[in-house]
Amino acid sequence: MLQVRTLHDWRKVLIVGGDVIPENVTLAARGLQGVAILPQHEINVFDILKYEKLVISTDALDYLKILFKDDPANY
Repeated sequence: MLQVRTLHDWRKVLIVGGDVIPENVTLAARGLQGVAILPQHEINVFDILKYEKLVISTDALDYLKILFKDDPANY
């Protein structure tokens, strides 16, 4: 389980959710500077490298595993 220790730990964070991001999560993160939220189908390499931390849901992780499993050259 992810624990938030201090607010400054959340600079430049990318949160990747499942297919649909709940509205309350979007609204909560909108007020945090440096935090971005993407649904799983919008994630790209540039965004992953742009942020210092990546928080990814298990649904999004499963999606990416399936997406890249078909072609090992994508790793």
